[in-house]
Amino acid sequence: MAQRYRLEVSAPKTQTGLAKTWEFTPDTENVISIDLELKKDKHRISFCHAKIYDPKWAIFNSLPDCAFSDVPVKLYLGQPGNATALTNLAFEGKVTEYATGYPGPDTLTIVAHDKTIDMRRQKKYRSFRNLTSLQLAQQVTKEYGFDLEISRGAITPTLKDFAFGAGLSDWAMVARALYADGLEMYTKGSKIVIRQMASTVYPITFQRGGPLNSKLEVKISHVVDGGDKRAGPSMEKVGDVEAILSKFRDEATREKAGDRTHRTPVTGSEMTATGAHSEESGIKNWTNKSAQLRNRKDTATLIVNALPDIGLHHLANLDGWGAKVDGHWTINSIHHMISGQDWSTTILELMRGPSKAADKSAGVSLQKASDLIQ
Repeated sequence: MAQRYRLEVSAPKTQTGLAKTWEFTPDTENVISIDLELKKDKHRISFCHAKIYDPKWAIFNSLPDCAFSDVPVKLYLGQPGNATALTNLAFEGKVTEYATGYPGPDTLTIVAHDKTIDMRRQKKYRSFRNLTSLQLAQQVTKEYGFDLEISRGAITPTLKDFAFGAGLSDWAMVARALYADGLEMYTKGSKIVIRQMASTVYPITFQRGGPLNSKLEVKISHVVDGGDKRAGPSMEKVGDVEAILSKFRDEATREKAGDRTHRTPVTGSEMTATGAHSEESGIKNWTNKSAQLRNRKDTATLIVNALPDIGLHHLANLDGWGAKVDGHWTINSIHHMISGQDWSTTILELMRGPSKAADKSAGVSLQKASDLIQ
């Protein structure tokens, strides 16, 4: 049987011991489950949760303490039905937590986050003069030992001065500077990828009734200015601001801040670009903002058979679902679910991709870019 996956947890060499690697595969028969989620967003980090059968805490007591040394974690995935060597390095990071308990179940949970976690923890006062956002990224990421993979497309960042307070992590600082130029970044193993936007379409089309599809859930959320944001709403032009905010906070608590709502904010900015649902008269169309920061309204969750080679750099092509759904969707996160000796499910969180108008203008508007780098 093909080894569908291999989880490696490594102990670094110390003064008293040699380097060692623990491998968990279907053949070891002690893997209960592995959950891997790859994310692309300045506030979110990719993680891997592995549950291992560990009677009498044998593995738990032999693993090095992740509080005192970096404990590398790698997860390789193989194509289902392919007996060849595992070639897809789906995750590379380090252990951030162990969890076990007594009495039973005899389960060790290993929690790992991707290698950007140190960048996300560090917060410093920083200022830079006469640099582009790409030069800023190169300078900061070098401190953490990352290599950069840059694909800027048609974007040519200009020289700027940057000043950041300690309220921003190094990761968020670099991400904001890049986003202001219409560039996104995410981690890929030991590299940080910086690119204009996803432009490579995954070679398999996801069709209604296709062999890969298990389930598709689509949300067409009709919002004007605010989208899926955790900040305050667009304000009414009359009335007490604090009263409006208080009402919003109560509703946000009940509905969860990150969830879509049925409400349409009272005041919205003028929009002129064409996009989905332009057939609705009386509704403002959507403006061409930076592809990563623009207000969103169309999201989808696609559950398919295992796709170990799909990545955050891909676009998902949906076809045969109807005019409101068909087309290219940006992949916001990839969730691989492994159970026991096999793995069979990939969950894709999708967001409506930029329009053709955005493509022609490099997908960026600097109208509010100054807000991001103050």
